[in-house]
Amino acid sequence: MNKSGKVSSYARHTFASIYSESDIILLAHTDELHDFPNGVMIKKILGRMFKEYRDPLYKNISNISIEIIIKLSVVFKSRNNNRNVR
Repeated sequence: MNKSGKVSSYARHTFASIYSESDIILLAHTDELHDFPNGVMIKKILGRMFKEYRDPLYKNISNISIEIIIKLSVVFKSRNNNRNVR
């Protein structure tokens, strides 16, 4: 509250995004191409795409954590389910 008794707005602190929109799309596409494997397998695939096949598109996403992969896969699947319902 400010001095006049009104609630003042504030700017929330947000963390910088580590992964770009294109990284997220690449993750979703790779996940789908490999028939939605578990988080450990998709992490290995992403790492392999950059380290062994030297695909520069996978540079940033190759170090993604399994936890983030799992969280994003839930989002992908719910988006796909919503598209199928409409």
